[in-house]
Amino acid sequence: MDVSKSNMGFLLLKIKAGLSTASAVIVIRSGKAILLKGSVSASILTSFSDVARLYAIERATITVRKDRGALVLRFSGKVPGPAMQRFRNVWFSYPERKVMGV
Repeated sequence: MDVSKSNMGFLLLKIKAGLSTASAVIVIRSGKAILLKGSVSASILTSFSDVARLYAIERATITVRKDRGALVLRFSGKVPGPAMQRFRNVWFSYPERKVMGV
C-alpha cells in the first residue's frame, strides 16, 4: 500500500483528534478548514477557510476546549496573532455553535 507522507500525517492527525478531549478539532490544510472531531456547522468551516486563505495559512490545527467553564480556541501551527483573533471572532459570532453543544 503506497501512502504518501502527507496522507499518513493527516491520518495520524485524525487519530490524535479522535483521542483528544477537545469538544471540536479543526485542521487547516492548504487553506481549507476540515472538521476532524465535534459538531461544527458548514458556515463556520467556510468562514474558517476564508480566514485561512486571507492569512495564507497552509497547515494548522484549531481545538475548542472548555477551560474553567468557558470555551477557548487553541492553535498549533503557524497562525499569526491577527488570524487567531479572526478565528475567535468567527467562532463566537455564530449562535448555532451553542446549539451544537460545543
